[in-house]
Amino acid sequence: MRDGRGLLLHDRTRVGGAGAAWAAEAAAGMPHVATFVAARAAPTDWTALAADLGEAVGAAGPAVVGGATALGRGGVLVRVLAASAPDLTGLAATLWRTSRIALLGLLPPPLRKL
Repeated sequence: MRDGRGLLLHDRTRVGGAGAAWAAEAAAGMPHVATFVAARAAPTDWTALAADLGEAVGAAGPAVVGGATALGRGGVLVRVLAASAPDLTGLAATLWRTSRIALLGLLPPPLRKL
């Protein structure tokens, strides 16, 4: 992801080498992985949004683990592991709602399922 000044985020996840055994154990029972990024050009309190999104991850229950962090030049990155697709979908909806309210002051539009 880039802006006018250059690279904001280059996301790459690789599990291998010495950390592979630890990562496999930590992710046991959590086959669903997701990365969520919230960003915009206008000035924003990214630390506060990262805290809010991190709380949402923590409140999702034991079927979801992860965390959130503010990016150095603006934006928030959230990474999660989930036990099931419905657990991940529910958290994604919460992250989307929280971010949209914080960044735009708007509720998310209702989405249709096909």
